[in-house]
Amino acid sequence: MSSLFLKISAKETPKSILVSELTGAYSSQNTGGYGVQTVTITQVTKSYLNITRGKESFYVDLKPLGFPTTDDCMIAEILPSQVGSKGCIKSGKYVIEYVVEGVNGSGQPFKYATKYVLLATDCVAECVDKLNRNTVNVPVDKFMKDDRKTTSIEMGILMENVLWAKCCGLIDYADEIIQYIYSKGCSC
Repeated sequence: MSSLFLKISAKETPKSILVSELTGAYSSQNTGGYGVQTVTITQVTKSYLNITRGKESFYVDLKPLGFPTTDDCMIAEILPSQVGSKGCIKSGKYVIEYVVEGVNGSGQPFKYATKYVLLATDCVAECVDKLNRNTVNVPVDKFMKDDRKTTSIEMGILMENVLWAKCCGLIDYADEIIQYIYSKGCSC
C-alpha cells in the first residue's frame, strides 16, 4: 500500500485565509492521492488544521465543514476571529498544518499531515498606507521635520522590504520586519 501524500495551499484575502486541498485522486501520475492504493476519502474520520503565528496556536476542525470530494477544493475559510485577530487577518508568518486521521481498509488507524507556510501582509500594508495618507498634507518646508512623515517614510521602506523578502522566499526575515512595524505603533 502506498502512502497518502497530502497537499494544500493557502492564500490571503482582505478578510480571511483560504485553505485548499490539492491532494487529488490516486493515479499513475499522482501516487500519493486518495484511493484504494492509499486511503479513500470515506476512511477519513477526522480532519483539522493547526495554525501557528508566532507563539500563538489555533485549532480548526474541518470535518463538520465538509471534506473535499474533488481536486483543488477549498476546505476552509479562516476568519480573523479564528486566529486571534479583529477586522482583518493579522499580518505575519502562519504555519498551517493539515491533518487527516481515520482507519484504513485493513482496520489500521492512520494519521497523515502536511504543512504550508503563508506570509500574510494585507493588514500591515493597510496600516502603512493609512500612515502615508495621514501625512500627505505636510508642507514641504516641514517635510523632514515632521515626526509623522519620517515614520511614514520609514514604514513605507520597511513595507517594500517585506514584499521583497516575501518574493525571495525569505519568510522569517519578512516576518521580523512585520513585527518591527507593529512594534512602532501600526495595528490592525
